[in-house]
Amino acid sequence: MLSRRKPLKRNVFLFVLLLVLMPALAWAAVVADSHFNALNEGGFNCYGSNGASVSIASGTGTPDAPNALKIIFPSGFVAGNYPMECSAPSYNSNEIYRQVYVMFPVGYQHYSDGGTGGADKIAYDYLDSNNWADNPGNFATIVWNWGNHPNGKPDWGWQPYGIMILLQPNSSGLPQRNLYPNQPGAIGMVDGVWYKLSWYVKLNTSGSANGIARAWINDVLQFEYTDVELRKNGGGAESNWGTRNFWLSNLLPIWGGHGETKDQSDFFYMDHAIVSTTPIGGGSTDALQKEPNPPNSLIIK
Repeated sequence: MLSRRKPLKRNVFLFVLLLVLMPALAWAAVVADSHFNALNEGGFNCYGSNGASVSIASGTGTPDAPNALKIIFPSGFVAGNYPMECSAPSYNSNEIYRQVYVMFPVGYQHYSDGGTGGADKIAYDYLDSNNWADNPGNFATIVWNWGNHPNGKPDWGWQPYGIMILLQPNSSGLPQRNLYPNQPGAIGMVDGVWYKLSWYVKLNTSGSANGIARAWINDVLQFEYTDVELRKNGGGAESNWGTRNFWLSNLLPIWGGHGETKDQSDFFYMDHAIVSTTPIGGGSTDALQKEPNPPNSLIIK
């Protein structure tokens, strides 16, 4: 009888060990995760560009205290350029989960495209590429200034900004596409307040518009699309583009697109950025993304 009980004890031990390791395993697919206590932290490497700079700042009121990333523009900064980049390691996945906190201080000069609405880009996610000439596409996550945009503005009252995604496929026959908020509970953003931006994109199968894109502000769903098409096999150099996965992600806050310059020295903040190939927090793709916790208690009968 005793010999028969030994395998059971061993199995119980392995089960307990697995439960203890579950929080660590849930983070096994995290590509980068930085609280920005340093410019090079958690897989992100941040540096200034185009005459602008980036630094670590305290006293910002970030929900992820004590420090945040400060992106600093000089007066005269030209639209269409990026003031800094935070690069992350390469990976290979057909879906990507992202998070970053942002805060634009009161008085920040948003790009307006002549008052018709404009883009403060936040981040890019790229499909696998051997070089930039062989680039199946990417998408940009954007804080959009609606202004008097001809597409109209969601019913956010006086709150002028929201999150959107710009799909930029390079496969022949696939057009660019803007994914705007489409949920009744969508909320807007105002200057001087910290917001958590999260997004999830799953690539389509080649030739089918069956990809998925979702985005949240403060864990409130802003949009959901299930007809996303970002890759497709084609002729010549595009023969395998329909099977290329996500490969590279960054923080790349390109200011606007063209035709404007910064009228003032300016800055805004980012904090706690995450790139992951599994749900942030280990939940489902529909779940709010929260960090995993170990079990509070364990009872084995």
